[in-house]
Amino acid sequence: MIYTRETTVASDRGAPETRFWFPSDPALLEVAARVAEATDLAECNADNDCLTTAPQIRVGGNGVSGSSFMDNAGVRDWLSTTFEAQVVDMESAAVAQVAWSNQVPFIAFRSLSDLAGGGEGENEMGVFMSLASENSAALVKAFLAEMP
Repeated sequence: MIYTRETTVASDRGAPETRFWFPSDPALLEVAARVAEATDLAECNADNDCLTTAPQIRVGGNGVSGSSFMDNAGVRDWLSTTFEAQVVDMESAAVAQVAWSNQVPFIAFRSLSDLAGGGEGENEMGVFMSLASENSAALVKAFLAEMP
């Protein structure tokens, strides 16, 4: 993330390939879109700490991964502008790369617990991590139930 670059990936597809993006599987995205329409997300955690706006489910779009925890609004805005990134994390690209290399369908579910430096005052992760994980679990369970 600090030094954006392509990576060379080997697979059974032939010669190693240099890639910048790893796509999600279109069929899995279709299932996720159906599930998203039918899933309601909680707005408050068990301590009754509530979000100021209702949580949203977004299907598709770009996510970027890096090796550091993101709590910098300037970098977050740069990632959004440069890569049209809707989410920043530390894991999804690695999983996507392994799935692509092994020709396994890939989809990532990311549940955001903070605004990567864009919230008012102190980072909200400690408050909303439990809410994010509960909402993510509900969505993933609904997705798995919809799978053939």
